[in-house]
Amino acid sequence: MKNRDHPKKIGAVHLKELHIIQPGLQSLRLTRVRARSRTNSQTQAYVEPSKHPRVAAEKRRVASKTEISAKRPYAASAGDIATRREKALLVSEARFKRLLESVTSYVYTVTVEDGHAVSTIHHAGCEGVTGFLPADFDANPYLWYQLVHPDDRPKVIEMANEILSGTRNLSLVHRIRHKDGSIRWVRNLLVPHFDENDMLLSYDGIINDITERKEIEESLQSSERNLRLITENTHDMIFSMDLDGRLLTGNSSFKKMIADLSGGQEINSGDIVPLDGLSDRLHSQWWCNFERAIAGERIEVMLPIQLCDGAHEMECVFNPIATAGGQIGGAAVFLHDVTERIHAQKAVSTIVQCMAKTTGLESLSVMAENLEKCLEADGVVIGEFLDHGSGITIRAASLGGRAVSNTPYTIGAFQCMRIAEEPLCFHPKHGPWVFPEEAGPPILGMGSHLGVPIRNSQGTTIGILCAIARHPFKATPACIEIMEVMASKAGAEIERVRNEKILRNLCDQKEIMLREIHHRVKNNLQIISSLIQLQSGQERDENAASAIMAIRDRIQSMAFIHEALYDAIAMDTIGFSGYCDKLCHYLSEAYCPLDGRIRINNRVNELDLGLDQAVLCGLIINELVTNALKYAFPGQRHGTITVEFGPLDAETMKLRITDDGVGLPAGFLPEKAKTLGIVLVSCLSQQLGGNLQMECGNGTSFVVQFPISRPNRSSLGK
Repeated sequence: MKNRDHPKKIGAVHLKELHIIQPGLQSLRLTRVRARSRTNSQTQAYVEPSKHPRVAAEKRRVASKTEISAKRPYAASAGDIATRREKALLVSEARFKRLLESVTSYVYTVTVEDGHAVSTIHHAGCEGVTGFLPADFDANPYLWYQLVHPDDRPKVIEMANEILSGTRNLSLVHRIRHKDGSIRWVRNLLVPHFDENDMLLSYDGIINDITERKEIEESLQSSERNLRLITENTHDMIFSMDLDGRLLTGNSSFKKMIADLSGGQEINSGDIVPLDGLSDRLHSQWWCNFERAIAGERIEVMLPIQLCDGAHEMECVFNPIATAGGQIGGAAVFLHDVTERIHAQKAVSTIVQCMAKTTGLESLSVMAENLEKCLEADGVVIGEFLDHGSGITIRAASLGGRAVSNTPYTIGAFQCMRIAEEPLCFHPKHGPWVFPEEAGPPILGMGSHLGVPIRNSQGTTIGILCAIARHPFKATPACIEIMEVMASKAGAEIERVRNEKILRNLCDQKEIMLREIHHRVKNNLQIISSLIQLQSGQERDENAASAIMAIRDRIQSMAFIHEALYDAIAMDTIGFSGYCDKLCHYLSEAYCPLDGRIRINNRVNELDLGLDQAVLCGLIINELVTNALKYAFPGQRHGTITVEFGPLDAETMKLRITDDGVGLPAGFLPEKAKTLGIVLVSCLSQQLGGNLQMECGNGTSFVVQFPISRPNRSSLGK
């Protein structure tokens, strides 16, 4: 028998030596060594542990690590260690909290003796579902029952009694109240455990939090109910067929249409969809579209269907239906009756064509008259709200064929249509806005009315378009659509009339200001002319006095222009004939006021001339007529000066000033003249875009031809 105190030899290493060096041999993992014996019970030669190669290498590594640690400049203090432990504890706590929040199920165990539950243990994870710890349940045996929703407690008790009576597996979905007060949905699955005599020993309850899934299910069920409600209450026909054309589902509108087509026959799921209301050609087209739909194509077509009350235009849409496996299992069909919409579009088109023949508020009267016929109403009123909001002005109305327009009307029955930021009147999404007489004072004696707001381009309600009747008004979608379109056009027309009025007022203000400017300019020029005349009376040199008087005449000619503009109807043109009369009379009075030996004939056409050309022509006439008065008739010679002005053709104007005086010296050329008057006339002719020509014979004639400017073209017809 081997001595227990003698160290065993395993792999040439003593076990006692291993226990000594094991803390430093972590990398070698020598915690467990199994000795292998050679055959014939031969033992290995004993090797000194300190001389073993692997042991020696490990000792050197440990010594090196110890030396490095001793050389570190920083050694952790006890406070640092505590801080790190505290941080690690917080991190661990946060991880545990996240893990706990993600737990959606846990297990509880109920021990049973003699068919009665004697104890309950709630295992880990209950906090994530209920908010309570296992210790809370241990402290209060009735806590679980208290958590169950009061309405669900009878079902929970019934399930517990069934499991105690021997039922194998039970499952119940019920509600519990979480510790935070929220209601949670859970699935409670009971798994019983029996002994060899089939006696119940205990059962495990698996609580699974299904709140999120339950909310999703309820949302889907609510959406399904809403969709079914919408489908059943819509006027559109909606149904689906399988690949053989047999009915799968159909809403009430579709079944009503089928009963109408088949004389009251009902259609059930699995029946072939009857199409008696279609002609042979449309019947074939229907099934052709159905075949394309079950091939995966979406089809939109218009189909006329003959019902009991006449022909109806149907907008038909075929959509393929996919099964759960992704295969096409049939087609869904949507039929929308657009008959009223088509009639409404035709009615609107007719009314618009009638309105196009008129303008302004007269077009609103045409709208009211045609709307009354189209809607079969007793009257139509187009009212515009007053700016201060105290009433409404009826811009146009047709009451039994009697036209009414621009009539003030107190707000009265329109009280419910008063506006602030938003109108309190009809809008299609709120349903038909129809109210009987007892709901408020009747409009102009009528009993009911259908109104839509009239809005401007900014969306502000500026009035009301109202169809009125003595009896309850039938507000069909077609009526609403027609009223809305007409209200939009009425709003545009009212806004246009308002803008035109504003522009007219602005133009009137500008015109008054411009007339005042011309009047003041004329007065200032008159003052300057008078001052120059006073100065000329003080001048003893005849040449200087003559030059000063010439300046006065030129200023006076421009003053007459501004005077004519002040009196003119249009502010951009003047009547040139009247202007020439006044200018020539002024010059005649200035240079031969008493004897009347020189007569001036004015042969200027009745036309309007633009301001720029009128000033230039006036200065030319002033220079040439003044020159003729001063030099063409020396001594007491009599004579005539003729001023002719008018269009030469459609593109050219001609100004001709002729006198029968002594004429100009032989060899006189206007372009070589050095006198200021002739030089000025030449320059003015060039500014008009024309040229100056001179003719000599029995007297002298100067001719200026220039192109007609744009403002003058439109006034030549006058």
